[in-house]
Amino acid sequence: MSNVVDVDFANAVRMAANGTGDALAKILKSDAPIGRAEREMLADLVRGGFKPLPGKRPSMPFSEQRRIAVDYIERLEAGEASDAILADMTQRHGIKRSTILGWVAEIRKVEQQSPYTRDQIRADIKRSI
Repeated sequence: MSNVVDVDFANAVRMAANGTGDALAKILKSDAPIGRAEREMLADLVRGGFKPLPGKRPSMPFSEQRRIAVDYIERLEAGEASDAILADMTQRHGIKRSTILGWVAEIRKVEQQSPYTRDQIRADIKRSI
């Protein structure tokens, strides 16, 4: 087995980390073999510390990235200006605006694809920290 992670598998693990495990369950129930990198991703998921693909390690834990994204969304929904939120977050966390917006896009995608409500997803993210 190679150390390269299948994109569908990685996406399924990411979705499972965010509360939607159907795609991962389907892959695991199939006869398709999984390699070492996939096994490492599963181990991280089970331990509650899912990490992105090898070579793409974040400078902060995945749970903290999700918390920052949810904080941005909630502040935006409360009426705060996007530029003000981003300026505050980039200063406090030392993260690029584009990085924060990328995390926000991932959360919004999960919210759209998940059978759970937006509030359930956000509560789960806050609990995982």
